[in-house]
Amino acid sequence: MRELAKNKFIFRKKEIKTLVKLSNRFAVADPSDTYRIDLWIPKTDLEKKAFERKLKRKINSMTINLISPEDLILFKLLTDRPQDIIDIKSILARQKGKLDEQYLKFWSMALDKHKKLKKLEKE
Repeated sequence: MRELAKNKFIFRKKEIKTLVKLSNRFAVADPSDTYRIDLWIPKTDLEKKAFERKLKRKINSMTINLISPEDLILFKLLTDRPQDIIDIKSILARQKGKLDEQYLKFWSMALDKHKKLKKLEKE
């Protein structure tokens, strides 16, 4: 959070407090509102595991944590919105041969989304 504040990202504290009460996710934006970063507080087993698997990346002068492609696929499978399905197909295509298939299989089965994932992998 300090890195984001140092880079002048906008925090709406009142909005964040409300969102965290209702959910475990909130967003911050840069001053131009060009970039938005979704942040979340892990609560479920999958969220905790995803947090452990986070990827550290340097963008400009900031080091940030990103969700792994596998975990992004799993979270998008849970929401199952049309845009999420498009996103999953795109991630599968871009990450072909690089994904941790065992991890995806375990969690998609645990979430009862394995059939859906297999169908998307074939499309």
